Amino acid sequence: MLDKRYVASIATALALFATSARADDFYRGTGLICDTVEEIDAFIKADDEGKDPMQTVNAAEPVCGVGSVAYIEPQKLKEVISKHGVFEVVEITVVGVAVNGRFNLVTPLKQITVFMAEGKNA
Repeated sequence: MLDKRYVASIATALALFATSARADDFYRGTGLICDTVEEIDAFIKADDEGKDPMQTVNAAEPVCGVGSVAYIEPQKLKEVISKHGVFEVVEITVVGVAVNGRFNLVTPLKQITVFMAEGKNA
């Protein structure tokens, strides 16, 4: 499980992936990662309601975290509106995880994340 200390609010967790960089067909970024779209929705809803979103979504078992990953094949699934703006819910295939500042290859794993929607936020 990724360290929960890095998440103060959805604005922090979601804004981090906005700094993603592309190198050929690989991307990298740091941000919120969950197993399902429903977990992303629950995270956003909890934050909009003023609850601790990470604690709420991980109450039964750890399903979301924040991490630095290398990924491929980003696929936009939908847009959601929160009190922090418009976000794109995106499926990614994680192929690397940062440990001590270095990316290590991992078995490809489908995960769900969010990006700020370009051109839709002030």
